[in-house]
Amino acid sequence: MGASLNTASGLNAYILTDRASWLNLGNAGDLVLMREGDDVLLNQYAYLPVSPVIHSHVSYTAAQKREA
Repeated sequence: MGASLNTASGLNAYILTDRASWLNLGNAGDLVLMREGDDVLLNQYAYLPVSPVIHSHVSYTAAQKREA
């Protein structure tokens, strides 16, 4: 995402990015934050633990700790 942000800055273009990438960039260029805080922009991450019976290679114990 950093390369895309740098390209957008160089081209004086619009780009949609996540907050972490924006903050990580440090605004190296003339990019301007135009929109934030709108519910339509919410990008919620989630995970689903998988069955250890079907996926024996997955650490089910670690997933249970993460879920707690």
